[in-house]
Amino acid sequence: MSDVLKLEAFQPHVGETFQLEFADGQTLDFELQSATPLTDHGSLGSPDSGYRTPFSLLLMGPEGLDLPQSTYHFAHDELGSIDIFLVPIERSGNRLTYQAIFN
Repeated sequence: MSDVLKLEAFQPHVGETFQLEFADGQTLDFELQSATPLTDHGSLGSPDSGYRTPFSLLLMGPEGLDLPQSTYHFAHDELGSIDIFLVPIERSGNRLTYQAIFN
């Protein structure tokens, strides 16, 4: 399993920009608002178990953007390229917050 797809990889980057990259080369900036564990799974998500801790990411989209739930390609300066399935969950003014769940 990739170390990028673990909670510990995302937590230091809360508040940073992740770029959504479209096939035509266009990019949009998203802000990582939070990276949090979903529940306490005891030893299931322990380093020795071979399983990762389930977690949630919240990403704030740019103003005026209203994307449907789907898998999107993101890039981050340190984490590299990541495909993330996003679901819009909350509107704040003219901006949407999207959630990604990793089990």
